[in-house]
Amino acid sequence: MVILPGDLVVVRQQDNAPSGAVVVALVDGEATVKRLRLAAGQLELHAENPAFAVLRPGPGQELRILGQVVEVR
Repeated sequence: MVILPGDLVVVRQQDNAPSGAVVVALVDGEATVKRLRLAAGQLELHAENPAFAVLRPGPGQELRILGQVVEVR
């Protein structure tokens, strides 16, 4: 799934998603759109752009799934 500047993202509100889904997540109060992965029992957020590092919330960081991306227009 490719999301470009100016695209609209349609999101189904839900508080969980399967590994591999593109989600809208809140990390310490900041919203982001990333691919959710479960690795070694820990949730990770992966950008489609490999220039961006993987987000691995650490102890004390809040990670909340707001919804799953279902369409890009």
